[in-house]
Amino acid sequence: ISNEDNNNVYDRIKQAQDRCKETAEAIEIVSRGLYPIRQEYRCKSDYQRALMENRETLLVENGLLFKKDANTCGQELKLLVVPPDFSMELVKMIHEMFAHQSPWRTERIISKNYWIFDLKKINRTFVCVHCDLSLAPKLRRARKG
Repeated sequence: ISNEDNNNVYDRIKQAQDRCKETAEAIEIVSRGLYPIRQEYRCKSDYQRALMENRETLLVENGLLFKKDANTCGQELKLLVVPPDFSMELVKMIHEMFAHQSPWRTERIISKNYWIFDLKKINRTFVCVHCDLSLAPKLRRARKG
């Protein structure tokens, strides 16, 4: 991703984080060092539950919420947390930016820089009209063959 595209994506994710009450609440909790005991904290959604269960791995930098993780080589990664209302849009943007890669490759590209709750499910439900149309003739030929 070019620096300009990357800055645009970060700005849009920042706006989405600001709009999302659950993400804003997690930013507040992490920024203030407040880690409520799990039983005391009532989660409103699966996304919020995932944030709270991973709260020890969350950090805030420049007002953005990140999740610390490690890749398969053990290198520490800082993944930008993407709120649910922006997840599908980010999947679409990354899919198109990287020349309409397969769902598996799109997921790999996303997971290197971003943390999306339930990424596999979102990626499976995303349908690219361009890819769908380009695959249709091949599928028809395969069915005839």
